Amino acid sequence: MKQLDPQALCQPETPAPALGRGLAILAALAQDSPQSLESLATRLKLPKASVFRLMATLETLGMVRRTSQKTYEPLWQLQPAADTLTLLRNRLEARMPALCAESRCTIEWYEPGAEGMRLVLQKNPESELCVKVRPGYVRLWGDELEAVARLGYAFYPDAPAPVVMDHYPANGERQPLPLAKVRAQIALARREENAFDPAYNSNAVRRFAIAVIEDGQFAGVLALAEAYHFTQRPGADTRFQQLRDLLA
Repeated sequence: MKQLDPQALCQPETPAPALGRGLAILAALAQDSPQSLESLATRLKLPKASVFRLMATLETLGMVRRTSQKTYEPLWQLQPAADTLTLLRNRLEARMPALCAESRCTIEWYEPGAEGMRLVLQKNPESELCVKVRPGYVRLWGDELEAVARLGYAFYPDAPAPVVMDHYPANGERQPLPLAKVRAQIALARREENAFDPAYNSNAVRRFAIAVIEDGQFAGVLALAEAYHFTQRPGADTRFQQLRDLLA
């Protein structure tokens, strides 16, 4: 599990900053204990008097205790109620509608598996221009070398060896791509940690995608699926940044 960042919990912009500071103390003690009042105040960049009042409250509630050496150690620990992947899915599902409305594009979340990259979450815009595939759909290994597949091959350790695969060199034109170029595109996706389709596929859709790494492990691919439209759309850099902002 990813550890909580005590300093991030101390951000003053929250509606209840005292609550955040109390949680920050518990997180700091869970990472390193026992600690003195002075060391906690220094680490959390908080006034010593504020830390003293918070510690007194936590001690009264039975969540920390003061040792004979005048240091503090935790009696309770903060732990996630779910595994890392479930927490990530919940976070994405809550934030996808906002990006969908902003971009007017479909937002998708794919996870790797033995068959390929499976679509797990999806949010479509309120428009006729949307993607027709639905959660449960699998982008099979060895089929099309589109953006999601390139990142799957690049980061999923159990992905099969690349083979000659199809791609779209121009809108709607599907052609096989030589193995050397398949490998080159996968290598580029690994270096950049993102990928996009320069041309629209036979369904008039192209994707911009980023690899998502959680706790040092490849979790999946977050993608923005853009349906063809006659008006000019944002470029790849903008789309990648929109996806990264969704994860922030």
